Amino acid sequence: MRMDLSHTLSSSISALAKLQEKNGIFIHKSSLDSENFTSAHTLKTTFSTSIITLALLSAQKHKTSAGYKKIVSRGQQFLLNEKSLHGSFNYWSRNSSEATTTPYPDDLDDTFAALAALTLSSHEKNNGTLLALAVKILTTCEVAPGGPYRTWLISKDAPSTWQDIDVAVNANIGYFLSLEGISVPGINTLIEESISSKNIRSPYYPSLLQPAYFIARWYTGNSKKLITAIYNEQKKGQWKNPLETAIAVSSLIRLGASPTTLTQHIEFIQKSQKNNIWKAYGFCFDPTKKGAPYYHGSPALTTALCIEALALYEEACIQQTHNKKSEEEKHTYIKISNAVVKLFLARIKRTPEAYTVLRPITKELQGTGKIEQITLVSEIFKKSLGKNATHISDSLILELGCANLAGWTAYTMYDNILDKEGDVGHIPAANVCLRQTTQIYDSLLSSQWKKYIHSILDTIEEANSWEYTHCQFSLTTPHETLPKYKNDTILAEKSIGHATGPLVLLAHLHKNPSSSLVSATYEFFTHFIIAKQLNDDAHDWISDLERGFINSASVPLLATWQSYKKDRPEDTKAFLNELQEIFWKETIHSISAKIVYHTKKAQKALKKNTLITNPEPLLALLTPLERAARTAVQESNRTRTFIDTYSS
Repeated sequence: MRMDLSHTLSSSISALAKLQEKNGIFIHKSSLDSENFTSAHTLKTTFSTSIITLALLSAQKHKTSAGYKKIVSRGQQFLLNEKSLHGSFNYWSRNSSEATTTPYPDDLDDTFAALAALTLSSHEKNNGTLLALAVKILTTCEVAPGGPYRTWLISKDAPSTWQDIDVAVNANIGYFLSLEGISVPGINTLIEESISSKNIRSPYYPSLLQPAYFIARWYTGNSKKLITAIYNEQKKGQWKNPLETAIAVSSLIRLGASPTTLTQHIEFIQKSQKNNIWKAYGFCFDPTKKGAPYYHGSPALTTALCIEALALYEEACIQQTHNKKSEEEKHTYIKISNAVVKLFLARIKRTPEAYTVLRPITKELQGTGKIEQITLVSEIFKKSLGKNATHISDSLILELGCANLAGWTAYTMYDNILDKEGDVGHIPAANVCLRQTTQIYDSLLSSQWKKYIHSILDTIEEANSWEYTHCQFSLTTPHETLPKYKNDTILAEKSIGHATGPLVLLAHLHKNPSSSLVSATYEFFTHFIIAKQLNDDAHDWISDLERGFINSASVPLLATWQSYKKDRPEDTKAFLNELQEIFWKETIHSISAKIVYHTKKAQKALKKNTLITNPEPLLALLTPLERAARTAVQESNRTRTFIDTYSS
């Protein structure tokens, strides 16, 4: 069995690079026979280069392979040069002889295949320009608002032959829009109806597999019928040729098929190559000659599609293994979290009135994702210690989880009561929780460590007091003095209780509170908590202002608004709308920069801790925060560029 996919992919990418012209185009061949291109003539189109570039971008795990970057960058530059001033593309390359001898109007199939390739490129992704141009193009070809769309960029009074609505073309439009996070009802309906009626065919393509391939790149509907349609194209358990096998495999993997069901087809694809290149087969139709259909294909196109299928299969196999491990880890985490809750309730049960209050609160918390964040921080830290955690018992992890859950519950109840959202009668229950926290820590620590942990608990109290004193706000008061968040450390101080469990683990590893390992751990959690709180505040600033609280995101926002010296609108909704505009134009950039800064500082702190031999569990806490911050900035920039381009 030939399953050395990495070697095959690397060699094939290198071979594919040699088939590309210096200007980035992949010249294709046009043949009367879809299986034989030996006597075919060559043509220059944009379509082959778009499809090849998109296929290769599906193999990004192999971007270090020789030739990969050259193929993508040259292909994208070629496409940029082919783009009209309005953002549309033609089937023919602009400088080809066919563009003069056999002219066609620009069309949406070639346009959105090219725009998708450019959107996925590094220098065009998310800048908003392409989307604005695309929206303008779509409005000229829409059958109804929201689609579907006609194929050709031509006047509405053109003959009916130029007014077709094609499922494959609309699938390519849908794919581009999905890259921008947009779903269009008219396209979705067309695709659904085509699948349900088993009419997934296009006059521009020789089989059902090509439209299915375009649909599968983004479709999230009823995949079973589409999967069945793809398998129905087989004869004796095989698709027609390596090209059709490749696009069928890519489609099935994207639709959720298990990679283990596709192994024989992957082996067939591998066996079909010669010197790391696959031969040409018909992918779509070229213009007819004397009424005879011609097929569009090339070794480069088949090779790129086979590379894509192999890469997707390889990734699906890795993901399948990862998912199995993740499920096992998730099961372990749930088991530990449930044990922590059970221990917490058992402790609280000694105080019946508190138990009556806390049991429903805890059960409700178990139905959210927060419970794992609260109960598992010590377990996650233990995992990061690797072999250094050998002598840390499971019972200690449960005790520390219980202490953190009790502390979090207490301070959450206090917050709710201070915000007039909680029941004052619950204060005794909150006190019971806080007492449980201190009792657990005191029972586990030496006097030196008790003093250190108690100083952390004092820090939490001071931070809560500061917040209550300085962060009250009224949307109806004309002038407000804004709180100063002193380099945002106050954000960490309020929630630094999450670090106490990991710090107690260091105590049980016989580390001194003044140890550099302890300070590195404290530093990691400080920066992690700041980044997390900034992220939360960036999402919650409107609801916080509405309930009379000014958070770390609304402070710089209101400072910017004040600098404009504008009169505050009497209408609260109008005021919030003004603030939202400023937030997405300006404030989000500074907040996102802070989040990235603190995630980087947390990573550096992690490196200082020589006890950490398996940093991945802790790094996993930082990755989504940094990703969200960078995405928010990209979205802000993209929106601004979109508005500027669309209104020009």
